[in-house]
Amino acid sequence: MSLLVAHSAAVSLTNDLGESALMWAARTGNPYTIKVLLGGGADPKQADKTDHNAIFYLKNAMEELASDRSLVERYSTAEAILQKR
Repeated sequence: MSLLVAHSAAVSLTNDLGESALMWAARTGNPYTIKVLLGGGADPKQADKTDHNAIFYLKNAMEELASDRSLVERYSTAEAILQKR
C-alpha cells in the first residue's frame, strides 16, 4: 500500500458502491494501512452511497468482534488513528 501511495495512487477512488480503500482498511481494522492512506490524502469523512464513512465501518466491525480481545485492541488502535483526522 505504501508503494502505491508513494507513487501517487488515487486513494479516494471508490468502487461502484462508493466504498474507498480507507473504508475497507477500517472494516478490517488495519492501523498500518489506515495511516498510509491518510498520509496519502484519504478523507475519513468521505461517505459511500449509503452515507457511511470509514469510522462507521470500523465501529460496526468492532461491535461484531467485541468478544475477541486481540481484535479489539487492533480496532481500537485503528479507531484512534481515524479519529485524529
